[in-house]
Amino acid sequence: MESKLISLMKKSKMVDFPEYHSGEDYKKASNEYLKIVDPKKNSIESIYQVGSIGVPGISDIDYFISYKNNKRDSYGKYHILNLSKDSRYMFYHNCWLVNKYVMENLGYWFPAFNLDLVYGKKINIKKIKDRNIGLILATQYLMSKIPYDLIDYSIKRKKFYQRTMIVSIHSLKHTIKLIDELGYAKKGWLKFSKDFEKFKTNWFNEEDRVEKLIHFASKSIIISLDIIGVFDKILIDVFNITPPKESFRIQANNKSFYFLEKWTKFGVLKKYMADDNRDMRYYPSSFAYYIYLRSLHSGRLGRQMGDKFPGKIKFSIPEKIKNSFLKYENVLNEFNEFNRSKFGMTANGYHTLWAPYYENSILERFHNKVFKARGLTIIVYKKILRIFR
Repeated sequence: MESKLISLMKKSKMVDFPEYHSGEDYKKASNEYLKIVDPKKNSIESIYQVGSIGVPGISDIDYFISYKNNKRDSYGKYHILNLSKDSRYMFYHNCWLVNKYVMENLGYWFPAFNLDLVYGKKINIKKIKDRNIGLILATQYLMSKIPYDLIDYSIKRKKFYQRTMIVSIHSLKHTIKLIDELGYAKKGWLKFSKDFEKFKTNWFNEEDRVEKLIHFASKSIIISLDIIGVFDKILIDVFNITPPKESFRIQANNKSFYFLEKWTKFGVLKKYMADDNRDMRYYPSSFAYYIYLRSLHSGRLGRQMGDKFPGKIKFSIPEKIKNSFLKYENVLNEFNEFNRSKFGMTANGYHTLWAPYYENSILERFHNKVFKARGLTIIVYKKILRIFR
């Protein structure tokens, strides 16, 4: 099956080529962004960077921006489209906009392993020692990104996005680390992460790098499916989650999530490799404990999920996991509500899974078109943005 994956990837058109930028270039990009967002003027209390620039030209600048208040503001002025082309490349995606409460409780919903203060006051970010939160975060990562992203950016679009695939394979490491902290990572998964990090670090000097990347990509898909199979057993046998004995589907915007009573690695891999560009994802039915618990929550995200989750589907879940999920969901809802009150938009980020958010929205496509096709100044852009507020 892995050879079939490799064959399909080689047929995809190579795009999204990594561009080398020095460490100094990243500093300039960071300074350019800080000048645009103007922290003192815009009531920004702190800016934290997630991770480090391990490989200039592949790594991205990832910021959490914490505000002092939720006074109405324009999201557009914090958009990376305000940056020069090179700086946009180094930021790769928009920053996370939060308040102090969310920042203090970040560990409940975002598996941030390294945080460095870039600007402002140091915030007392809680260290979370809750095994059930690790379980929830691992489920979140698997359901929101893996293995679909790996397949989508290498096969399904008929294009192989080189930089995106490098970043996506790298992110698999975070899932493996979460499961390793729970005590269930396999040595082969850990070795794969180590081998890929070495390869990624040496990307711009690596011989036959595209060929090697394709092999790493195919292996990452197989490993991600292995992880799902193992995690299914962990949920049931270790954490005592009892799923329903039936398969069901949840439709969320343009995504279809299939939760299968009988899930097999090669069975779902065949479904993923089928010539169909629709966003369909396949998981064991045990994984749906996550969205079942969300559907019971009284927050806006819970109400959205309550309208989608099949009423007849029930789970048996230990109280300790329910209590941990409540903490997780409370912080995520605060993140969502803060963005609604301050910027008039649902929080951006894959963590909400099915809530409509800024990325890939009509508004974002409009912004992209305006900036790329018309080259309008930020002043004109702000005037246009008021129409949508």
